[in-house]
Amino acid sequence: FEKMNVKDQLLYDFTNDCDSKDYIENNNIIDKYFIYKAFVSWGDDFKYNGKIYYNDGKEYFDNIRNNPCYKSLKDPDSNSLLLQIIYKKLWANSKIFENNDFINSDGLVCGDTMTSFSSNLNRVLNYKNKCKDYTVRKCFDCYQKEIKNIKEYSISEDIRSNKNLYLFLKLYHTLGNFIPVPKGFNGARAGKGACDDYWFLTLARIKEYYDSDKDEKKLLKLLHKKNVDDIVKNTKKWLNRYNDINDFIESNYLQDYEDLIGYKNKSNFLEKVNEVILKRGIRMLYVLNGKDSKNEIISLYNEYGFYIPKDLDKELK
Repeated sequence: FEKMNVKDQLLYDFTNDCDSKDYIENNNIIDKYFIYKAFVSWGDDFKYNGKIYYNDGKEYFDNIRNNPCYKSLKDPDSNSLLLQIIYKKLWANSKIFENNDFINSDGLVCGDTMTSFSSNLNRVLNYKNKCKDYTVRKCFDCYQKEIKNIKEYSISEDIRSNKNLYLFLKLYHTLGNFIPVPKGFNGARAGKGACDDYWFLTLARIKEYYDSDKDEKKLLKLLHKKNVDDIVKNTKKWLNRYNDINDFIESNYLQDYEDLIGYKNKSNFLEKVNEVILKRGIRMLYVLNGKDSKNEIISLYNEYGFYIPKDLDKELK
């Protein structure tokens, strides 16, 4: 990773931190997404009380799950060993990993993929009335039919035809979309009725907590999940490390989110998501690589048409 140029680091897909040659060398990012989703995220989701309950997508799911080529695939947010090293470098000064609040049962730092591709695929497919009554299982079924040339419609075509959705899929598991979080926070803040699995709203809830003089009741708006006493405790301890929302944003490389806290505009939502992932990734890589990367960092801001943020402008010049 250190030997890559900064742009390759920016676009590096952390799901590649596995030993599956078939997966790493697959250049079809849509195919990789469905393989990843089937193998990493859904477990026994086709079963209900031990019996097969859902049929949509089960054939595709079983084909992937039974393929030994993909057994080393892991969800990178808390399992990529490369990302673990990067977390500890970028958050070294915060000392948040000195206690067990951030460490899972495998001894690894808990992470969160900040904005979910699945949630946004849902928006696009339901909007188009194609894969209606969206579930990831249904998408597995659609993709299996596409592979078999059963021409109902092409889910790949739907993804590629939406340039911002396709770009987001490329950025989904890149550095700018990851953040270390306390144990349990990831699942609780993305639960049903919570923050819609993206950090524009997550930050709005965190800001409410600080604005209320750290009223614990505000955390319950952020963590919509039953029996979350330990999660609330861990989250409160985490947030209380920072003086206010500005301190939290600064310490977690979230400056590029600041003007978008609470953002809900659906018409250009994905465009904004892509922008902040790239900007945050560039910012993190400048810290990670040091001042020797200055020229490459400036080139990236120019290439993507971004203004250099005011807080970096003097330093870079």
